[in-house]
Amino acid sequence: MMHKNQSTMHPHNSLAEAKNAIKKVQNAVAQADSHPSPILIEQAQHAIKKAERALTEVQDDENRLAVKDRADQLAIAKAQLSTVMTTSESEIASDNRTV
Repeated sequence: MMHKNQSTMHPHNSLAEAKNAIKKVQNAVAQADSHPSPILIEQAQHAIKKAERALTEVQDDENRLAVKDRADQLAIAKAQLSTVMTTSESEIASDNRTV
């Protein structure tokens, strides 16, 4: 029996994968925000890269509104991580001055 490619059988599977990747980014950014550390920030950055790849896969999806929504969610998460990184760097610099 021949197996069809899963993405052919489920055309919106990639869109669901992108949604899941964005949720992982949001969770990773929330963790980095509540417990800023180089490891958690790096994990969030890694999750962002995976989500960007997932979004690239769905750029031509016919559900453009869903794709745009995912891209907007990713942009918000990236901005939040940038704030976490800036705050974390400021706190490290401040700690170094008090030592």
